[in-house]
Amino acid sequence: MTTGHLIDYLWKFKGKTDLKETLEGMGLELTETQLTALYSALEDETDPVKGDAKIKILLDITEDFLQNLFINAFESGMYGVPLWCEELEFSTKTFTAKMKPEGYDKTFDVNLEVMRLGLERMIQAGEASEELLTDIKTGDGGQSDAIDAENVVQFGIFGKAIYG
Repeated sequence: MTTGHLIDYLWKFKGKTDLKETLEGMGLELTETQLTALYSALEDETDPVKGDAKIKILLDITEDFLQNLFINAFESGMYGVPLWCEELEFSTKTFTAKMKPEGYDKTFDVNLEVMRLGLERMIQAGEASEELLTDIKTGDGGQSDAIDAENVVQFGIFGKAIYG
């Protein structure tokens, strides 16, 4: 389920009392503060699916999760960042990379903060796969596939996915 689908789904519960149980059934446990903020956002008369309002869902992204995602993006074999870079140096000890993507004259530096930014942008754009959202929920970035991981890198440096 993409973020857009989740927002559309939650919008249907506007004013209903079973939202908390529905979210828990989806494996999303929100604090009372988060739930109050969500109810408040849903009380708005503007439909967020049409882009008139936004609902923010707080996620706890650990450094370990980002490290696993970094490894999947750069050491994935048949897929991932190495396929679209002319030059690439990376370290899974420091979780840093210096890369020159195809078609660019400059190099980009990638670290865990770039990964965090990319993940945030990808979710906000509604481009995160259901598998990636599940991995975020469980905290297991090692299960995300290389395509999701490389897209996180692309969203981190370009703001969108450019390469396949």
